[in-house]
Amino acid sequence: MHFFGIDVCLTNFETVSLSVRSHRNRILGFAMGVMQGFLMFSIGFLQPCFSLEFTNFATRGYEGKGEGEFIGPEDLLLAPSGEIVVSDSKNNRIQIFKQNGQFERIIPIGEIPASSTVTPAVKKAAPPSVGRAQMGGPPSVGRAQMGGPVSQMDKPVGLAFDKKGRLHVSCSGNHRILIFNFKTGELQGTIGKEGKQQGELNAPMDIDIKSDDTLAVADSGNKRVQIFDAGGKFLKEIHYKEETSKKGLQSLPPRGVYWLPGGELAVTYSTFGQVTCWDSTGNIV
Repeated sequence: MHFFGIDVCLTNFETVSLSVRSHRNRILGFAMGVMQGFLMFSIGFLQPCFSLEFTNFATRGYEGKGEGEFIGPEDLLLAPSGEIVVSDSKNNRIQIFKQNGQFERIIPIGEIPASSTVTPAVKKAAPPSVGRAQMGGPPSVGRAQMGGPVSQMDKPVGLAFDKKGRLHVSCSGNHRILIFNFKTGELQGTIGKEGKQQGELNAPMDIDIKSDDTLAVADSGNKRVQIFDAGGKFLKEIHYKEETSKKGLQSLPPRGVYWLPGGELAVTYSTFGQVTCWDSTGNIV
């Protein structure tokens, strides 16, 4: 069995449940006993504290297009109300389940209506200087595009909730972040559009939202992480570079992002199997 994703859900103060997505289009759920934050510490220090052996698990779903079936599930998390939310990527939908695994509903309900652009385009970013790690962007850069034509949910990947309980979904197919009212499924806004400028996206993958609603986006196609404020305004971008045998230093495409309790940002890079941790000033911890 081959796994390609794992998520940690803090179901209560002392219990951690893990869900793993496999290539067989099933959701594998695991439950562990008293952890008391040790797994979080292992992420924070980027060093393994222990290994886990899963002997008891339950599966949900099979390959397909029906309710509770999946094709290429990418991400999952717990909603504030306790439901399990899954990005069913190749079915172009979000499936929502009760805590016992019973299917509940789908987002979006029908086709997403198109919306018009309501903010000016962002300025073109200056090319980054060569270096192993860098973070920045001029403070004068305008707000990311909130709107633009959206006819459907196209290859949803990353999921995150803000303080208002709104569900943010990164769509790698139409290169933007969709923002939904979680209870009604109504589309309430978008962030970004396809492009290479600051505030624009190319095949965004994972996303995560900090306690102050700061949004981190793994802008994979542009080989950078972008940071947005609570209103969707571009703040910073992060480039991580490694030396290769033929091309010298090159930026690596990020895959996963996760805000740590101390405000640091952990980012995964699958090219060389790396996890980096950035502080608020752009330095690697």
